[in-house]
Amino acid sequence: MKIEDIKDEDSLEDWLQEQDSYEISVTIAARAAMRVQPWLWEGLSPTRQDVKFMSLAFYRSVLTSAVAAVYRTDDLKSSAFSAANVAAALSAANAAAAFAA
Repeated sequence: MKIEDIKDEDSLEDWLQEQDSYEISVTIAARAAMRVQPWLWEGLSPTRQDVKFMSLAFYRSVLTSAVAAVYRTDDLKSSAFSAANVAAALSAANAAAAFAA
């Protein structure tokens, strides 16, 4: 299957299954995540205090993952671990705030 044959989610899935490159899969996932980002901003209330931190965590997570797929180093592993911890902490804080409300 050629990349030009990708027309929908199923054809993308088939094409990805044929690829031996982890980097290609991560690159596509990072691009997809970045395309979702405008809806992330739109869905968050501008009065929330954690909007800036959530967007920074989002960008850090996506960019770290994308770079780490190509350049695997100990520093990037540490950055990826930190980004995951920040995302988990924000998720826990949001869940606690929603529960309190």
